[in-house]
Amino acid sequence: MPRFRFSNAPDSQIDPFNAGDPIMPGDEPEWLDEEPADEEETPYAPHGEKDGEPHKVSDDYRAPTTRGHGYDAPSIEEAPTPRAPSLGQQWQRTAEGARRAQGRSRKRTTLGCVVALAVAVTLFGVVGDLLVSCVSLVTETVADGVDAVFFENGVTFDDYVSDGGGDWRDTADELDLAAGEAVEQRLNELLADPAAGSLHDRAATYLDEELQSWEGYTAAELGIDADAWATWALTGATYELSSVYAYDDGTGSAYFDTEARNLNSIISEADTELYDYLSEHGLSVRDGEEPAPLSEEQRAEVAALWQDACERAASLEGAFVSVELARVGETWTVDEESLDEALESALGLY
Repeated sequence: MPRFRFSNAPDSQIDPFNAGDPIMPGDEPEWLDEEPADEEETPYAPHGEKDGEPHKVSDDYRAPTTRGHGYDAPSIEEAPTPRAPSLGQQWQRTAEGARRAQGRSRKRTTLGCVVALAVAVTLFGVVGDLLVSCVSLVTETVADGVDAVFFENGVTFDDYVSDGGGDWRDTADELDLAAGEAVEQRLNELLADPAAGSLHDRAATYLDEELQSWEGYTAAELGIDADAWATWALTGATYELSSVYAYDDGTGSAYFDTEARNLNSIISEADTELYDYLSEHGLSVRDGEEPAPLSEEQRAEVAALWQDACERAASLEGAFVSVELARVGETWTVDEESLDEALESALGLY
């Protein structure tokens, strides 16, 4: 088989300034000598057969041997090496296990927090109850001690202070105690018997005046017993002396809390039903007219209606009032004008 190559004399020196035209790869090649005619073609075996000749002409070329860091192609005659698991799969399984472990850890942590919170709430409730009980016990003990001191002197007002060390000291002197006794004595006289006395009479008169003002009838004309109503209205009224201040110049003041029915509110609410009854029966009184007399049956109906309405409207209300005192000689007396104003406010007699 003829061979050809480009001519290239290695020993020739080329002068780039005087050289001829260069021989380019596309120029006509220079044919070499023909191969000997008697040379027979070497038979080649198909690729892969053991007894075949290599396609390349024999020469002194030696293929490089496999080094430690070189790639060793797998043999087609040996059994394939088991494939190592993918790092991605290993990481995925590891991450999945970590997430599951983290989930279990979170559940355990949450359960622990719930248990701890429940225990803390229980302990807090127990400790709170004990603390409240202790404070209540101490307060009751101190109050009992203070009451014992003042009741021994016949006075119940709480004119006392603490020295900061747990010991209570009475700041009321003899003048204060004497003035307080005078206030208690006068209030007891007024409230001792709701069915009699000046306060009872005042409540009955107040009802009569209010009915005349609102409806033009007296209590008796409507069949209402003013005395019985006053007794009912004053029942349950109480007071508690708070403090008393008496001075060397013979003057003083006393303050006390009251709890009683507000008569003005009761009459105002009950009169709504009374007005409706009188209007329905043609008994309303216009200005300048004389009231029409009620029959005995109507008087009985009005009395029952009135009492029911008053009881529905009745409730005890609290008030804080004061009175003035004056000393005549060695005796303290309550100023009646200031007492009248205090009772007017406490009982709603306005």
